[in-house]
Amino acid sequence: MKSLISLITGILMLWIPTGFSAPQAQIFQSASVTRRFTATMHYVYHSREYRPAVSLVYVDRRPTANTTPEAALISQLSALHKGDYDWWIGTWDPRSRDKLRLKQEQSEQARDLWLKSARAQYGSGNCSLATWILRREYVILRYACAGNSKNSVARAGDHALAFKMQDGKFVATLDLEKDPIFKYANGTNIELEIKPRD
Repeated sequence: MKSLISLITGILMLWIPTGFSAPQAQIFQSASVTRRFTATMHYVYHSREYRPAVSLVYVDRRPTANTTPEAALISQLSALHKGDYDWWIGTWDPRSRDKLRLKQEQSEQARDLWLKSARAQYGSGNCSLATWILRREYVILRYACAGNSKNSVARAGDHALAFKMQDGKFVATLDLEKDPIFKYANGTNIELEIKPRD
């Protein structure tokens, strides 16, 4: 009953003209004006360079536990190199795993074709670590891959993956896939303005 009375009261408040409930003085409002503001967002992170760059050596079998982000990256790239879908999907945290499986199913691609496109996105061939980045509880590894061609050249920061600790081991995650840090964390200080749309 109280909720019905509150609803009726709210409707009446919207319907009654402004100033009707103020017998002593009428209340006037100016015309609506559109105003804007710009919010500047500061992303704080810590980074270290691998000097010299560390070459990533593939392994032949899935490790029992990845105790460092670097070991987790090596495991993932090794799975891609071998074309082992189950191994590769197992290197991700559960939520990211479900998201990747859904993308693979929606693409209607066979697993081997899906892995081929994953190699292009996450790298293959001769890879080396470039930068270690700490962003909140995540470690982001930037790395470069030269591919399998003898004439190909690795470019620093070609690829980046985020890792987090889960159940005592590091796993890859898509938690930061929309975070601007992947685009702008290149070792320079950048003032980035993000202007929301109307």
